[in-house]
Amino acid sequence: MNYNVNGECGALASAATFGTVGGGTNYDPDLLRGWGKRINNWEMTAGVQHELMPRVSLTVQYARRWYGNFRVTDDTNVTATDYTRFTVGVPNDSRVPNSGGTVTALDLTPTGFARPAQYLVTLAKNYGDMTEVFTGVNIGLQARLQNGLILQGGVGPGRRACALRRAPLRGRTRHPRRTRARPTRGASSPRSSGTTPSTGSRAGASTC
Repeated sequence: MNYNVNGECGALASAATFGTVGGGTNYDPDLLRGWGKRINNWEMTAGVQHELMPRVSLTVQYARRWYGNFRVTDDTNVTATDYTRFTVGVPNDSRVPNSGGTVTALDLTPTGFARPAQYLVTLAKNYGDMTEVFTGVNIGLQARLQNGLILQGGVGPGRRACALRRAPLRGRTRHPRRTRARPTRGASSPRSSGTTPSTGSRAGASTC
């Protein structure tokens, strides 16, 4: 097959490794042994129930759940020199943050993209502090009618907050892409040629 520039497509960036078996996934030994390494979540709930009138009650419950020991998958086969910066214009709309300005992002060079990925799965705390907290309130109303029929209903609004505070990686240089956070729910995203805005350090994806 012709992987070079032709009349329809540009050159294939990964032509040298296309169709070959390369790279792999390694696990940080510190992730596999010892206490406090598994993904976890803690939950606290508190509720009260009050009788509004005979056979009619109101229940209010507060819930807070927080997660820990997030994991990231880091491609160690790329360095900071494998990225280029580009800017994207922001629409001139007062409802949009940084309206009329630009957003700077990073993209992997063809040379870096052609290099087989070599993933390292490790704890997110090696890159910074990653948090995810859910808080919610459940409000329910229950009525027991005289004929034995029970009517109940309610609402349960909640809010999930995520944060990632980057920190220098011990002994290595962090890069803006090919690092994926492994959330408590769902799978990490596949490799792509795009990236999210960064300030030059490798960023893990948030679970939100």
